[in-house]
Amino acid sequence: MRRAALALLFVACASGGNHNIGVTVFEAVTSTGFPVNVHGSHLLSVRIENQSHQEIVVHRIRIEPAGFFTEDPSQSVELLIGPGQMQSFEMYLNVSTSSRGRVPTSDLLDSVSVDLSCTGPETGDFIAGGTYQVNHVTSGG
Repeated sequence: MRRAALALLFVACASGGNHNIGVTVFEAVTSTGFPVNVHGSHLLSVRIENQSHQEIVVHRIRIEPAGFFTEDPSQSVELLIGPGQMQSFEMYLNVSTSSRGRVPTSDLLDSVSVDLSCTGPETGDFIAGGTYQVNHVTSGG
């Protein structure tokens, strides 16, 4: 049992653990009074905050809508983010009309899964991310 616990701890450390990366996702929506359809094209801004004490390089970003399909591949970005710094990257996301069995609760894109492929000088290659709420920011229009 003790060996299994040590092996599990080693795997958790080797797979990356907590890399202190904050992710916030924004989408600009118009204030025309018309609802934004969850299906179709979306321009998202992904803000990445390096909350660690080491530089990181984000090599790839992949976004997937929670509960829906997309054909969008991950995008190469090569963003160098210093300790305590933030960088934003804009990405297009096309949400398919084919659902994964989930009926949308609103007309807005509520949340997305974000995966970041990164490298740090102390930690080596790692994957960070999770599921994040999409913050809708009203723009003119």
